[in-house]
Amino acid sequence: KGWKVQTVSTFLTRLADKGALRVEKRGKANVYFPAVTEAEYHELEARHLVDSKYHGSVLDFLTAFYGGKGLSPQEAAELKRWFDREAGV
Repeated sequence: KGWKVQTVSTFLTRLADKGALRVEKRGKANVYFPAVTEAEYHELEARHLVDSKYHGSVLDFLTAFYGGKGLSPQEAAELKRWFDREAGV
């Protein structure tokens, strides 16, 4: 989209410096690979959202997410099963 080669190179280098990409040297070229899986990325982003906007409180996040509308019985049962599984109950 009109980016110069140096701009792309700088962008990729910054992503590698932040740990988002792995770099392998192949001859004179660098080959870039994701440093985390898509699932790991989503987990990191979700944790960052809860930490930065809701002071680390999942309960505060869920309260804001549902906005007082409440859960359907199916959603409540699904969340209970998830919490029970996570807690080893």
